[in-house]
Parts: sequence; C-alpha cells; structure tokens
Amino acid sequence: MRFLWALPILFICSCNTPQIPLPPPSWDSFSVTVDTEAEEIRVVGFVSLAGGQLSIIDPISGNGIIRRIEETGAFDTGFFSAQDGQRFDVSYTDGHDSSDPACGQVSYSPPSLQKCPN
Repeated sequence: MRFLWALPILFICSCNTPQIPLPPPSWDSFSVTVDTEAEEIRVVGFVSLAGGQLSIIDPISGNGIIRRIEETGAFDTGFFSAQDGQRFDVSYTDGHDSSDPACGQVSYSPPSLQKCPN
C-alpha cells in the first residue's frame, strides 16, 4: 500500500521512449551538377528520412538552402550559390530530431559534395 504513490511515476517513465539520433548524411547518395559560370551547384539525392527537411548551410556566412525531403526520401536543392572548395554543414531533421551537421566540401571537378578532409 505504501508504494501506491510510485505507480503514477512508473507509468509516466514507462511512456518515455528513448530517442535514437538520426545518422549523418551518406555522401554517396548525393549527385551534384555544377554551373561554373554562375558558380552554382544543384544537389539531388536520397536520405533515409522521408518527409523531413535537408539543410545545406555555409557555417561562415549562414547562407545556404533548406529543402523538403519527399516521402520517398528523395530531394532536389535546385541551383544555389557555391564556389569550388566551399564548405557547408549538411544536416536533416524530421521535425522532432536532427542529425548532427556533417561538413561537406564542394568540388567542381569532378562535380561532388563530399565529406570534408580532416
């Protein structure tokens, strides 16, 4: 009887599901098109998070692009300003949780957005 006060606490704690962090982006799933004259790139790819948002942000200027991830996991950033060698923080969110930002570096030749060298 004296432990009945603990039942509501046990009930509340049992409903608290632990969160699994979102994995970082997979660089192999990105396809990049480069317009060298306009100094713009377009990133198309797939992530394992349907319906979320993908962010590609320059950590120095704060400029970048945020796009919705389709229900299939596909995304298309459209063209945005990016110079050869420029670094971006790439992350995605499902509205409740976010992946840790991963450093990506633009390459014009061959066109790519790859993990930054250490």
